[in-house]
Amino acid sequence: MENPFITISVQLQDIKSKLDNICNHSPPKQIQIITQEELSKRLGLSVDTIIRWRKKGKIPSLRIGNSVRYNWYSVLDALETIKK
Repeated sequence: MENPFITISVQLQDIKSKLDNICNHSPPKQIQIITQEELSKRLGLSVDTIIRWRKKGKIPSLRIGNSVRYNWYSVLDALETIKK
């Protein structure tokens, strides 16, 4: 029979690791505001895909009046998080 204290210890270590990752996640320090068209060029994706990802919450956006803009570094950070 497996020692229950070892099991709990492993589970607590896993929780601690996940919390450390959350706490150490910091927002991007640089700001570069770009349009949907520029974002689609940089990522090599269609504007429709960019819009779909924005609506699903996969990438952050800024709404300024009727315009939608993106912080390039926030988008990269969001995509890197998804990749993990």
